[in-house]
Amino acid sequence: MKNPIIRKYGLLMAAGFVFYFLFMKLIGMHDIVELRVFNFLILIGGVAFSIHQSLKHNPETFGYFEGLRVGFITSAIGVTTFAIFIFFYLAFIDVEFMMWIKDKVPLGTYLDPFSIMVTIEVEGIASGFLATFIIMQYEKGHVNTPENHKL
Repeated sequence: MKNPIIRKYGLLMAAGFVFYFLFMKLIGMHDIVELRVFNFLILIGGVAFSIHQSLKHNPETFGYFEGLRVGFITSAIGVTTFAIFIFFYLAFIDVEFMMWIKDKVPLGTYLDPFSIMVTIEVEGIASGFLATFIIMQYEKGHVNTPENHKL
């Protein structure tokens, strides 16, 4: 990967997801599904920092579509890393939590660590698109486009 900023913020995002999940597990709140909304804040923060730093590092060539690319790849790295972590966590580390999910979650009998990993991946990629689009609406006034050079 040519852009170390993308990798840096993607991995920081994944670390934020893992830390948040393990912290919720530590305080016994990992089973409250509604707290996943805070994952979006971690995601939007990672995307925002990645886009902002990429723009700051290369303002002459950083356009709107480059911002979309940076945001999407950053979120894909973070979400994919976290989804893989969850797969291993549910399959090998906390099998009891996987059994709890099967018993308590609607349609839980059809879930396994792989299907949960895929679900997190799809949900995270969709959230990444949304977060990137939101951030680029703010940043588009700062990117290098012909419209921004008019007086």
